[in-house]
Amino acid sequence: MQNKKGKYYTLKTIAAMVIIVYNYCNMFIIFFVYGGVYMIKKISVLSILLLFIISITVSATYIDIKDTEYEQAVNALTLLNIFYGYPDGTFMPGNFVTRAEFAAISVRIAGMNLDAVNATGQTTFPDVPDDHWATGYINIAAENGIILGHDDGTFAPNDRVTNAQALTMIIRVTGLEVPEGEWPSNYISKANELGILFNSFVVPNNPATRGDVALYSYNALKVSLEIQ
Repeated sequence: MQNKKGKYYTLKTIAAMVIIVYNYCNMFIIFFVYGGVYMIKKISVLSILLLFIISITVSATYIDIKDTEYEQAVNALTLLNIFYGYPDGTFMPGNFVTRAEFAAISVRIAGMNLDAVNATGQTTFPDVPDDHWATGYINIAAENGIILGHDDGTFAPNDRVTNAQALTMIIRVTGLEVPEGEWPSNYISKANELGILFNSFVVPNNPATRGDVALYSYNALKVSLEIQ
């Protein structure tokens, strides 16, 4: 693509520009193509962005994922602003994911970052302080039925998310077909069938790691693109 000065944008630059648009629009993005107006669901755009990123060469973003099974997934999701690393340049793929962290991840996948910013502050959960870093994400995730509170009215932001819970919420938020059957075996089987699982053997009640959730999210977005 050529700009006004006659220079050509690289594929990586184009992807970066679309990511900026993606992060600052709500639910739908409007594209103008040859005089026509097309409104596309944001999750579809995210899948297309993932295809852009897969097609370009990206160096390892974090020192502790280089040459691992997580490298491609984590790099792509970092470029999409879905995952973030730590100040020391690590990703810590073996760290467990909390409910607050997963609320943030799922809201970013859904493209509701701006909604989360505007929803920062008080929540309906007594165990989530008003100054908690994830209040906006928790409010939007709960409001949209992505991740709900417990029967006692609490959210338990620091509790670990299990593999079964992570797969369930990722399948839902990426718009994939919700499987029939008994939970969680129905979601585990569906994830395996679709190729979301990188290992056909998964312990549903084990806590999900950052590396696991990155791979689940990455694979689910690729599947979402393939079936559109």
